[in-house]
Amino acid sequence: MRWRRRWRLRRWIWWSLWLVPSAACSHREPADVLRTRARMEKETAQLSDEFDALEARLAADAAQVSFYEQLAQRHRHVSALACANLEMHAKAMAFFEGRTAARLRAARRLARADTAQRGNDP
Repeated sequence: MRWRRRWRLRRWIWWSLWLVPSAACSHREPADVLRTRARMEKETAQLSDEFDALEARLAADAAQVSFYEQLAQRHRHVSALACANLEMHAKAMAFFEGRTAARLRAARRLARADTAQRGNDP
């Protein structure tokens, strides 16, 4: 008799172990839970789309910033070349102006000497 009681007890334990999880998993969800889940899935899809759009904007902005950085670097390089060219041009102009002034002074001296000689010639 004892073994029958034990067998019944064990059978009852096994049935309860099988019945409780199967009952817990087979219930239907209420309508409000289904509506909430649908709303959350819709919001998730919208947020995902917004995130994709934001990511595309950020990528475009990063490309634009990179372009402007390259443009600024080129501008600095061209400005440095222009300044060097202007410096060389200013030095050449000063040299030419000095040579021209020396020629003019020499020409004036010659002209004075020539007029002085003509003035002395009878």
